Amino acid sequence: MTTTARIRIAICVGMALLTASASAEERKSPLDGQPAIRHRWEMRKGRFELGPSVGFSINRALRQAILVGAKLEYHLNDWLSLGADFGYGINLDTGLTTELKNQCEGTCMGPAYYPDGTEKSFDAHKERFSNIQLAGDVRVAFTPISGKMGLFSKLFVGYDLYAFAGLGLALMSNKYDGPSEIDGITQGFRVGPAFGFGMHLFMTKYFSMGVEIKDIAFSDNESGGDLTRGLSDDELRDGTIKLDKDDKQFSNHWFVGINFTFFLPAGVEMSR
Repeated sequence: MTTTARIRIAICVGMALLTASASAEERKSPLDGQPAIRHRWEMRKGRFELGPSVGFSINRALRQAILVGAKLEYHLNDWLSLGADFGYGINLDTGLTTELKNQCEGTCMGPAYYPDGTEKSFDAHKERFSNIQLAGDVRVAFTPISGKMGLFSKLFVGYDLYAFAGLGLALMSNKYDGPSEIDGITQGFRVGPAFGFGMHLFMTKYFSMGVEIKDIAFSDNESGGDLTRGLSDDELRDGTIKLDKDDKQFSNHWFVGINFTFFLPAGVEMSR
């Protein structure tokens, strides 16, 4: 093969490659500009969520709190929402409180708790304990994960996983009729940060069952006692019993709860 022929073949091959490259650039994928999931039900976008909720405290030592209330939320889009969840507190003795009562015979609460030297029964002393009368949070929620799952290839339900953070509020109370100093550390409004995680299971396009775990952090004194034992931030009190602001501790209050909510309007938008 002559040199001229080789040059002609090289030129033809080069032109063919250029033509093929130009044609490839002109062709577009049919998926260009398309959403990751087509015809997807947008279960949250532009909808109100409203329904009853029940929460249970899981880390209080002396008085267990059951919160019965409601959840209200508005979903700005399919992944961001604003809302609130509040409940009225029903307070019960924990196992520790019952055990302490069983071990305490007669008047067993003495000078360590009462500076005047008097002794009281455990039931009388228990009136100092703080109760959660009302608690909840105002939140911003983010839903990064959603989809559909099947149970035994028969029941298919939509689900989502969300996280939230915001402002926690609580109203504390006691049943004590003694000095007002105790009221200052075991009752009144408390404010602090709140955050948590949750999950929806959509039984229909407008009704869901949910579960949440959340933390509301605020200052409290659950026992109503002198936690500093005479040692405050300002002075050494020589061991005398005194109740003041130093006897409140900033602590986490964890709750696990369930809710049954309706999404309104009942109609659901479908993505393109």
